[in-house]
Amino acid sequence: LNTHTHTHTHLGDDPIHFEVVSDQSINFPDTACVNYEDPNYNIGLPVFSIHGNHDDPTGVGGFSALDILDRCKFVNYFGKASNVNDIKLYPILIRKGSTKLALYGLGSVRDERLHRTFQSKKVQWIRASEDKEDFFNLFVLHQNRSRRNQYYKNSISEAMLPEFLDVVLWGHEHECLIDPVESIGKNYIVCQPGSSVATSLSSGEAVPKHVGILEIKGDQYRMIKRKLKTVRPFKMQDVVLSQVGSLGDEEDVITFLEEKVEHILEDIREEYKIEGPFTRETMPLVRLRVDYTGFKKISPMRFGQKFVGKVANHDDILLLHRKAAKRKAGSGKGKEALPENEFDNLLLSREDGKAPPIHDLVNKHLNIVGSMSILRNSKMAEAVQKFVEKTEKDAILDYFESALQDRKKELIDDPGIISRQDINDAVASQMPVEGEDENDIAIGNLGGDAKEDVEDSGSKPSASMSVPPSKMKRKRKIQSVDLSGISSDSESDYVEEVDPITNGMYPALHDLSLACAKCVG
Repeated sequence: LNTHTHTHTHLGDDPIHFEVVSDQSINFPDTACVNYEDPNYNIGLPVFSIHGNHDDPTGVGGFSALDILDRCKFVNYFGKASNVNDIKLYPILIRKGSTKLALYGLGSVRDERLHRTFQSKKVQWIRASEDKEDFFNLFVLHQNRSRRNQYYKNSISEAMLPEFLDVVLWGHEHECLIDPVESIGKNYIVCQPGSSVATSLSSGEAVPKHVGILEIKGDQYRMIKRKLKTVRPFKMQDVVLSQVGSLGDEEDVITFLEEKVEHILEDIREEYKIEGPFTRETMPLVRLRVDYTGFKKISPMRFGQKFVGKVANHDDILLLHRKAAKRKAGSGKGKEALPENEFDNLLLSREDGKAPPIHDLVNKHLNIVGSMSILRNSKMAEAVQKFVEKTEKDAILDYFESALQDRKKELIDDPGIISRQDINDAVASQMPVEGEDENDIAIGNLGGDAKEDVEDSGSKPSASMSVPPSKMKRKRKIQSVDLSGISSDSESDYVEEVDPITNGMYPALHDLSLACAKCVG
């Protein structure tokens, strides 16, 4: 948060034209009131915020960075679940004239756990005690979003949310889908603003970045989008070398790819009206996903030397991958780890251009190489996910040491362990059983309407005010709206020498480094 900008935009004597009519001690348990009603502070533009996955509550008591901003009256922090196994969502009820808004919020929760909570019907939505049908219901969340025809237990499906919602603002996803669209099989509208800058070199990040202003009057709304003009340009293309004629040796391939990049740079100059050489601020991001099947692999770093000063990510312009060689049935002894090129292909397998969930990628790798003697596949996948997505650099080592100490203690406490052979037998026979931990509980597919493959609604965004399908279902009268009334302000050392323990863990951990490197890259 830029405190200088915040001071000039959020603090001041500007009047607040709306009021919070709900129980503020429930909405804001730490401060007991909305910040602009505190007589010791002058708030000109109230900000209401939930936490995301990078500033989620941690430690004893669940403390977040937003707690500090909330105590300083910079933001109104809401949507913090005290018990993720039994969630109660209380709305912030806001009234301005005849318009009533019920603002629901839920900060980031580990997706697998939240998915299980929804499936167990342990999420309660508290409605307004009076005139609940008169409120416009807006829900803000920050979670993985299930894609159409896809089902992951580490994401949230639109089918899990209740019918009475009018608009859902979906955070966490990076692709900018700012135009409101009708939910799959539900009667509410979904708007996904996306990230304000490109945080990864994927196709979803290449979409122009926007922010939106959601205007609400009565039971009608409209989304006014504003394109961000200071975002670093990013272009991405796919290239299949086998489909390009007259490519001979390595030099021909390099020349062809260099020309591709130069054409992209020209397109960027034209689109963004950039004259002269690129500056540090305007230097673009370029990514070529190259299928080099049948050709010799070239060095991405050497290739990028020509574009130093022209492309911000000159050392990784190229993302090389090739088709996996088909394995003959019955060949080889046992299962082998995923080859490097299959990791490349997995990272490119999603239709939306994003890598598959890191948890799924690591699980697939570990299921192929077989379960480890000490570590659980699911727990290791979770540790890798923390390493990649939350930059917790010690997550894998911490879990490794924790699991090793737990197994040591079990062996020390076992009265049947006397000799080294007893230890060998115990480690070899007691493999971890997947599914014992609560995070491994199998969750069945959704039933009823949630299973159905609902086609696109075909609705198009409009600059005019719209009525959410949930309101239309209640047969409310639709009228043209004059927006002029809306204000712009709005111990035992012998265990360490046991070969089965170390031999059971290190090879798989070594292989996992490949997965981590690929996902981070």
